[in-house]
Amino acid sequence: MDNLEKLADAFELPVPELLTPPSPADLAEHFKDLGIEEPRAYYGPVVVGMVH
Repeated sequence: MDNLEKLADAFELPVPELLTPPSPADLAEHFKDLGIEEPRAYYGPVVVGMVH
């Protein structure tokens, strides 16, 4: 638990938010910012088959 709290502090997030996966909409926005037009498949926090 101490390590989770340290990570959360480092990312300036509460522990529950650190452990909550991002929404598909948040992921899509993040990939747009990276220049990736359309992630093809989501598997938990991992995106497979990204299109540049």
